[in-house]
Amino acid sequence: VSDIIVAEKKYAKTVKVALENYKLLNKSFRLSKLNQQTFCGFVPIATGIQESKLWESPSLYIAIPVHCDYIQSLNNRASQANLSSIFPLILGYAKQTCFYSSSALGNTKGLLITSPFGEIMNIEYNFLENIVKSVLLQSLLRFGDCVQRIGKDRLRKLIEELPDGTTPQKLELMGDDRTLVIPNRALNILVDEPFQNFVEQIFNGQDVENRSDFMMTLWEMMAKAYRTRRVVRRGEIHPDSKVRESGHAVLWIDPDFENEFISQHGSDSIGWITVTEQGIKQTFDLTKVMFSRGNISEKIRFGKLVHEGDLVLDLYCGIGYYTLPALIHGKARHVYACEWNPHALFFLRHNLEQNGVSSRTTVVDGDCRVRLREEKIVELDFDRVSLGLLPSSEGGWKIAVEALRKDTGGWLHIHGNVSVQERDIWAMWLCKRLSEIYNELYSHGRDSRDVWVLCNRIERVKSFAPKVDHLVADIFVGPQLPEGINVETSGCKIGIIGPESTFIQVNSEVVITPSCALGHGILHQEWMM
Repeated sequence: VSDIIVAEKKYAKTVKVALENYKLLNKSFRLSKLNQQTFCGFVPIATGIQESKLWESPSLYIAIPVHCDYIQSLNNRASQANLSSIFPLILGYAKQTCFYSSSALGNTKGLLITSPFGEIMNIEYNFLENIVKSVLLQSLLRFGDCVQRIGKDRLRKLIEELPDGTTPQKLELMGDDRTLVIPNRALNILVDEPFQNFVEQIFNGQDVENRSDFMMTLWEMMAKAYRTRRVVRRGEIHPDSKVRESGHAVLWIDPDFENEFISQHGSDSIGWITVTEQGIKQTFDLTKVMFSRGNISEKIRFGKLVHEGDLVLDLYCGIGYYTLPALIHGKARHVYACEWNPHALFFLRHNLEQNGVSSRTTVVDGDCRVRLREEKIVELDFDRVSLGLLPSSEGGWKIAVEALRKDTGGWLHIHGNVSVQERDIWAMWLCKRLSEIYNELYSHGRDSRDVWVLCNRIERVKSFAPKVDHLVADIFVGPQLPEGINVETSGCKIGIIGPESTFIQVNSEVVITPSCALGHGILHQEWMM
């Protein structure tokens, strides 16, 4: 496993020669194709590059092995100046399994090399295709009695037999400090049966203290392998949790790193992390507040959708996931940000301050359906409303429609977890329900035919679960067509805008209710209704 930088293949020779001249090229490994199975911890450097872009055409890119000192100094201005000729050619850095150079091939027996965590180890006992298995093995080698009883070959075989769910090939590095995130069930002695059985065979009934020492050794060595100062386990969000707490837990933290947190933020701050995306700093406590890196594309898109001068309402803002892009990239005139999780509210205010946009934000604490009416904020005529609650934001649709501009109407950006097979059904049902809500609100003075309800786009954010996608529907609701949209209809004003501005009419009488509708059998949490 090597530290690598990623560059376009056409610049490989130029970059390699420059690195070689500065003695930064790791000659123990060969330049390699990108390998999605072992590629991990990608940190972009070039503007606009994301890991997903690499896998669209992986053959266009090359992994160039470098010494870890170079990786650690990539953000150093002096290093950038020294390598000014090639720095613009570097897309980012990561880790990946690379083939050994010819000096090592055919001569691995007894060959000593430097491991990913800076220790000397024998190639015979290294898993070249799986960092986690390699670290697991090296951790156990420190417990001499167990190794002597079982034997190294038997130990290696037991590790080889562990399933991918227990020892995944790829792990996530999260945040600006590159915190290592272990999946919920991976290497989990409490809930993963294969790992429980494995540990039982290794320690053969020895006391709990030995097993505890082994797990702490494992986490520390995992941290060294990934060159991080903190290791956490991914938690699970309970479906009935109103505040959507993350459930993450800190497994290991470097003592010096821990002292830094305590001195800066207090004794209860070892879960604090900052994730910078598109120049926006998002700080939160990962043990208390959820965060999804998979939403980055939608944050960028939302920032572009917001027009300069817009008045925006964010009904479920969290730590500012969509509030911050609206203010910073969209240049919204003002955002009213609603949240009821006290932990998220604390970090929302912190993030507004550290990004310099608190003066253009009003934080609304509590249930948005109640507080917006109490404070008469619902009467302010918003240009657009973000409803970023999963698995469903249905409980907020009425207040959202009511908050839109009364003269021209406005845009709703509705998030939801939707069956892949029900994408179109969901869109049609949304249009029907929103037209019904509009008519309920304004039936005293308007004919139902006066309202336009147009689904202009359905954006797939990410896969949420097998055959379930996280979708966002951009829907206009109002008494007149929005600026820039022209559609030909046969009198019906409720429908979906298809390719080339074609209009797909929604017939309310035949619309099917999707399985993700609240109270329809699957999503029944009362707090969302």
